[in-house]
Amino acid sequence: MDLLLEVKDLRTSFFTYAGEVRAVDGVSFHLEKGEAIGIVGESGCGKSVTALSVMRLLSDTGKIMSGAVTFDGEDMLGKTEEEMEHVRGNKISMVFQDPMTSLNPVLRIGLQMSEVLRLHQGMTRKQALAKAAEMLDLVGIPNPRQRLAQYPHQFSGGMRQRVMIATALSCNPQLLIADEPTTALDVTVQAQILDLMRGLKDRLRTSIILITHDLGVVAGMASRVLVMYAGKIIEEGPVKSIYSRPKHPYTWGLLGSIPRLNAKDKRRLVPIHGQPPDLIEPPPGCRFNPRCGHALRICLSQEPPLNEIGSAHQVACWRYHPQAPPLVLETQEGRSAS
Repeated sequence: MDLLLEVKDLRTSFFTYAGEVRAVDGVSFHLEKGEAIGIVGESGCGKSVTALSVMRLLSDTGKIMSGAVTFDGEDMLGKTEEEMEHVRGNKISMVFQDPMTSLNPVLRIGLQMSEVLRLHQGMTRKQALAKAAEMLDLVGIPNPRQRLAQYPHQFSGGMRQRVMIATALSCNPQLLIADEPTTALDVTVQAQILDLMRGLKDRLRTSIILITHDLGVVAGMASRVLVMYAGKIIEEGPVKSIYSRPKHPYTWGLLGSIPRLNAKDKRRLVPIHGQPPDLIEPPPGCRFNPRCGHALRICLSQEPPLNEIGSAHQVACWRYHPQAPPLVLETQEGRSAS
């Protein structure tokens, strides 16, 4: 295994007037060189905070409480802010959800792209602009040299996202983190952006972490998927295994809410009832138990550990744990059956 990134028991909190929000609570995963993985889950489950913790880009109210992040053999959490500035954009790049909040509206695209290259690669202005034009061409933007002289508002949403991807890849990073890169785009542009990222991964051997709430987006992009809920990873495994044999009730719910054009029978989409828990005071036991119609009594009091149930497939659910008690169910209505 050619390991690039390893995250161990990462815990990140935000301190608000209401109390401590435990946004990431004991997350562990790894990423190999040249691999693409997906992190999926509802909004607020901790996906983006996990990525921002790896990048050390938390707001003033956020703090990494404990854990370890090792990138290419280096301890990320032990680095100074100055050292991290040489890592961000150079070795690890991030594409954010809304490109208009990442691009300065009053600066030309060429200036914004060349600034990254001059800072990290030590290029002259002329060299940096030439490289920027080359990267725009690589991501499929026509007339790249003319486009460098334009402003962000002169680009469509899909084109702005391509600019962000080109900027992120301009320093040949080892890792690209894409945080909801297709959310604000129509389905046709979504497909183009995903095809672009897939082609660049194969061509440049860049590792990718794709963060999304849409399991459909992950299907053709990643080799493994991590399902997050309320700050924790509750299921992890190869994409084919997760899609064909999901084990956690939350994963069932995510897959059950995806419309399928090739479905033979016209079934209604089934939503996941209820709301995600309050991360200041999460429920005892399994955090999904208030919304789960398949919970055991033990789920109400004891948190399930991640348990391996197949080849590289893990799930945090008492129903698949070898030490689980007899299957006595507690439904959402409080009824029980054996």
